Amino acid sequence: MSRYGFSLCLRDNDEELAKYNNEKLSWLLFTHIMEDIKMANCFYKNHGVAVPVDERVIEKMMHYLMLDGIFGSPASRAYYSDWKADHAINIAREYVADRIGAQSQDIIFTSGCLSSNNMVVKALLNEYRNNGRHVIICHSQDLNSSRLVHELESEGYSLTMLLSLENNIVNPDEIKRVISKDTVLVSVASTSTNAGFVASVAEICEVCRRQGIILHVDAAQCIGEGAIDVNKISVDLMSLSSRELYGPNGVGALYVRHNSKVWSALSQVKLSDVPPVHKIVGMGEAYRIAKQEMPPHLGYSCQLCDW
Repeated sequence: MSRYGFSLCLRDNDEELAKYNNEKLSWLLFTHIMEDIKMANCFYKNHGVAVPVDERVIEKMMHYLMLDGIFGSPASRAYYSDWKADHAINIAREYVADRIGAQSQDIIFTSGCLSSNNMVVKALLNEYRNNGRHVIICHSQDLNSSRLVHELESEGYSLTMLLSLENNIVNPDEIKRVISKDTVLVSVASTSTNAGFVASVAEICEVCRRQGIILHVDAAQCIGEGAIDVNKISVDLMSLSSRELYGPNGVGALYVRHNSKVWSALSQVKLSDVPPVHKIVGMGEAYRIAKQEMPPHLGYSCQLCDW
């Protein structure tokens, strides 16, 4: 399923249904077709909206939901199980950090990518309210608008919206052209991690660094497309998703470069007084599995796209 509708991808040749193969269908037409064929003849092709949770992730999460497992409150640390739960969160933080080439101390767990983006906004409001009120947002055609737009506009920021080029490559020259003395943040959202995208973001990073501008990457939609190394693109902030890597909903993370301009404003932020250990552990497990299994599966995914 995509944001535009539903797709059918047929395993067997069927002259009657061939005209619908890979076509975008309305929900009504989709259900009518499914009534006429067996589910075994098709499969769910697009996980762009809804992604199932990996069974191994569920198994790991269940261990932190039941009394006979590790059930505790990492915030209180009054019992041994509380310390074990806190240790599990730290392990999950290491898995997430390892997936993007970061240090575990740079990872802050949130309730989702939207929450991560809101934290970016709050950091700007708290630390840079008097430094400038201009934000540049660059997004791909598949992302109609950045999640940051509404929050920033409501706070009186001036926004410049740029559309990325083909293959989600961001044009550094366009960024340079619209940067002003009031610019405090450049936010790049993408659905791909191809080499061109990484190279363009790395160049934008150099531009931002020379002018003291914060660079944020919304990687929620592209973290499942390939490897992202924060050491290669040197971003200050990066929003991360759990569900795109077959992890649970309701949890995400924000990467904050250690000793960056916004580190002090964000390093003490807590997800909640009682963090959802099972969700955090689930996200960590999903990132651990992705680090091990994604490289060989990327080639297979490309074959499916060409099928």
